[in-house]
Amino acid sequence: MKKIMIQFAALILVICGIFLFAGHTEGWTEPPEDTSTGDIILSGQKYSGKVVVKITLHSDGTLEHEGNGTITEGTWEAGTGDVAMVAHFPVKGTDYDMEVRDDGAQYVANYPLVADMQLVGSKSGASEEPAATETSATAEAPATTEAPAATEASASEGSSYPANTFVVKYVADINEQLTGTFSSPSSVWGSALGESGSYTPTESEDLLFSWDSTGKSKELDFYANGTYEFRFTKMNITEHGTWRFEDWNLKLTTEAGREITAELTQ
Repeated sequence: MKKIMIQFAALILVICGIFLFAGHTEGWTEPPEDTSTGDIILSGQKYSGKVVVKITLHSDGTLEHEGNGTITEGTWEAGTGDVAMVAHFPVKGTDYDMEVRDDGAQYVANYPLVADMQLVGSKSGASEEPAATETSATAEAPATTEAPAATEASASEGSSYPANTFVVKYVADINEQLTGTFSSPSSVWGSALGESGSYTPTESEDLLFSWDSTGKSKELDFYANGTYEFRFTKMNITEHGTWRFEDWNLKLTTEAGREITAELTQ
């Protein structure tokens, strides 16, 4: 009788195991929950902290995407094959999908907005420190091609621009640590803006003139309709705003409403 009971218990365990296995998609590992929140947190940073991202997956299938302090909400679902989860979130009106993989020790995802940027998350649900995720040799911007913002600003201040050169020290809306110093000699801005000291925007969307930059990956263009476009090509970041030239004063207004004044060298 004792032997029969043992065999019966073993059979029950086998049946339970079959049902549990059938209930999961192949390759899917159910995210373990933290005892306090049940959240899984993926985080990472790049370019010496100029870009910091944290994505929190909640146990109810919702998520929060935080990029440089800006938070948006999204959803996530179980993946298939070797993909554990698929996250869906919007950034500046564009929807993105991100695959999260389980490498055995942690969750890993390639961040779709920034090339070669990786997010990782602890399988215990605890947050990974962003600095710890910057593991590859390409994680930091090479010092020889793109200096940190403070270094670049110092270098521009010490440079000698020709007289009557407009200099703009641009600070991006997405992150105040992302800056660029641009200049335009009088031979360029004078031809574009005229000699009256003021400029009246037209309806044309044509390029009026481009600014010179101290950073190879930073670009600034002025358009005839009084708008501008700032680009940080290394990170695929683009920002727009407006500009005005009145009484020999040149000012930019960012999309967030910040005003940046161009300095005219003597």
